[in-house]
Amino acid sequence: MADKGTASGDPSSDENFFIRTFGDSIHAYLAKRKALDSVYAKPRQVVFRHEVPLHSQHVYGTGQRTFGLNLYGRRLTFWNTDAGAYGRGWEPINYTIPFLLNMHDKGVTGVFVDNTHRGTVDIGITDPGLAIFEFEGPARAVHTFQTSTLDEAVARFCQLTGHMPMPPLWAIGHHQSRYSYMSQAEVLAVAREFRSRDIPCDALYLDIHYMDNYKVFTWDRQAFPDLKKMTDELHGLGMRLVVILDPGVKIESGYDGYESGLAQNVFITYPDGSPADGVVWPGPTHHPDFTRSSVRDWWAERLQPLLEAGVDGLWNDMNEPLYFGNNEAISPADYLLHHTDEGARSHSEVHNLYGHFMAAASRLAQVRHALQRRPFVITRSGYAGTQAVSSSWTGDNRSTWDDLRIAIAMNLNMALSGQSFTGPDLGGFAGDTTPELLVRWYQACVLFPYFRNHSAIDTVRQEPWAFGPETEQLLREAIRLRYRLLPYLYTCFAHCAQRGIPILKPLSAAEPRNPNIRSLDDTYLVGDHVLVAPVLEPLTLRRTVYLPAGSDWYPLDGTTRYTGGQLVDVAAPLDHVPLFVRAGTVLPVWPAQASLAIPPITTLRVYPGTGTSTLYEDDGTSNAYETGAWRWTTFYCEDEKVRLETAGSYPGTQLAFKTAPFV
Repeated sequence: MADKGTASGDPSSDENFFIRTFGDSIHAYLAKRKALDSVYAKPRQVVFRHEVPLHSQHVYGTGQRTFGLNLYGRRLTFWNTDAGAYGRGWEPINYTIPFLLNMHDKGVTGVFVDNTHRGTVDIGITDPGLAIFEFEGPARAVHTFQTSTLDEAVARFCQLTGHMPMPPLWAIGHHQSRYSYMSQAEVLAVAREFRSRDIPCDALYLDIHYMDNYKVFTWDRQAFPDLKKMTDELHGLGMRLVVILDPGVKIESGYDGYESGLAQNVFITYPDGSPADGVVWPGPTHHPDFTRSSVRDWWAERLQPLLEAGVDGLWNDMNEPLYFGNNEAISPADYLLHHTDEGARSHSEVHNLYGHFMAAASRLAQVRHALQRRPFVITRSGYAGTQAVSSSWTGDNRSTWDDLRIAIAMNLNMALSGQSFTGPDLGGFAGDTTPELLVRWYQACVLFPYFRNHSAIDTVRQEPWAFGPETEQLLREAIRLRYRLLPYLYTCFAHCAQRGIPILKPLSAAEPRNPNIRSLDDTYLVGDHVLVAPVLEPLTLRRTVYLPAGSDWYPLDGTTRYTGGQLVDVAAPLDHVPLFVRAGTVLPVWPAQASLAIPPITTLRVYPGTGTSTLYEDDGTSNAYETGAWRWTTFYCEDEKVRLETAGSYPGTQLAFKTAPFV
């Protein structure tokens, strides 16, 4: 566990909580670990070192980092680690990727050290002109390349590691979660509340309390007496259900997860071949060895009952992997063995891959048992290439203004590491949010790829209506704004899925030769055409925004035209988030709606100028897009005149041009 103290609202950061809960189990596990350490643990002596020249002091990427956008001058660790209720400067956290981008006057240098062992990168500390990678084992490969732009660099990385598949359309809507919704009645009450209050929402989540004594693959038959009936009612309301999965399998006679796992030898082992022990939510556990294809098959089959009961998405947690009662950054011990398809490997070699392969197993379950529906998988831990099997979120953040501030940089660096489909817990997970903070969080992340409200068990409720009608209305409008702009965001997803282009980008992507904005991270681009400039401090009603050079920009309402390359001062009252659209853009807009059904008409808002923009369409649900059932429309704008070209077999929606202000 993290060793930086207990954060309000996050019991998982309090080791004493687990000693009180699992007492003897924790002590027995730690005693066994200590005994095995004395027999098997070996000192680390060999270091594999790679020195990479830096051409400027502007470095991005490397996965989840709790710093600003520019990582120059930092020493970062590659070792996926639970950091319950992390804050600024916590290092490392859940999802690390040994890939960095160095932006300089001649372009971008990309460096991917494909090494899954524990490692570090020293970015300009020891030598100002070097990034020094050091790992405790050899790399599988080292890739270095030069490109002209950030887009090209991330696309090149995705060519090496894999492309994100198109998600179901509902997966990019507004999602609501809580640790935990405790019963079938409560879940349905929350769903009905969203609909009665006319607040858009497409998915509800079940955290660990839906399970029978925290046993994966099960659900509590008293609290959730008819899961299929519940999912049917949710589907009737236009909502989906996503359930959490933890990899720790409870050691319990008669429990199918345990008995079948033993029979099929699916668990990580000690060197003597016996299943390795751990302690997590169910108490004493074994962990599946997802590096083996037969184990992923076993996992997928165990999930069939949940999927047949109507579960729509699988949320993979605790998969760094995390073992309770362990204050080291290593979790679990180095001497544990994985029996991969290529042979035995130590846990120290595959630790950073554990979450990736767990997510792949959950995706396999959906492919097999969810008919033609597109899978939706989310994971807390991952590695290079995990974007090809799963979305992610940025773990257990906190309800503070500073956590909101660093969320922008964290998600930009994840996008620049190949994982675009990610986002933070809106409002913060640990601690009590406030009305103003919750509103600003929704506004700041209004076009983040992943958009979920989630909070810890002993915190104030933060559903959109929790703070009264005024806050509810502000949140309703922020969510509606997202839903109206979703055809544009979905188009950005398609560019990412097909070409590897990041969905979120720093402003330096629009003006790469300007070194003065390469560290700017209080503003972000969505695709090439929309700029979001959120309010990140309390009691703030105005802010300055830098608009990149090379084009003019309009506020979303289209009422003013600004020349790029300047700072502008704009109003930012609590009912408004500053959004700007590049001149020459045709922006697709949908009507506000409760959930993400494709409407018959897409309105096209024209922002006069010279430029090219696109609209991607498919059915949002099936896999037919993989065989050509899609439509791309390209718009060529000259002032207010627009010419369009289409390609693809999907009929798409009716298009209606409007030059009036966005209202």
